Amino acid sequence: MRKTLKSFFSKPQTNEKKPDEKKSEQVVPDQKNSRKHIRYPSFSIQEIVSRDNQGNKESMNIAVRDESHMGFGSIYVGPTAPAEKNEYYVQEKNNAFRKIELSWTRELIKNVFFLGFKILDEKHYTEIPS
Repeated sequence: MRKTLKSFFSKPQTNEKKPDEKKSEQVVPDQKNSRKHIRYPSFSIQEIVSRDNQGNKESMNIAVRDESHMGFGSIYVGPTAPAEKNEYYVQEKNNAFRKIELSWTRELIKNVFFLGFKILDEKHYTEIPS
């Protein structure tokens, strides 16, 4: 039976969901709590220095897209996503370094990644610790 526009719009419209239509929530509690904080747009370029288990240091530039007092989200362009297990430091305007953690990565398109960094402490370093 074919529905006409009149019969479609004559039915009562409700926004209530049926019990079997529940959304499954798969948000990690820490991520959920960190997203509660006000995030400010920040379209700037930051230098990030990473250090792997062997002590090798590598510098990379990221585009910061938003930030809060707990961390920042950014965009990175490169052949592979940075490793989450590495140590990371962000160089701030006063040339001091702050230790950060790579919390998550998402590949947007080939060679373009969204990265989420968490600020680990308020301590500033004059140089990256050995």
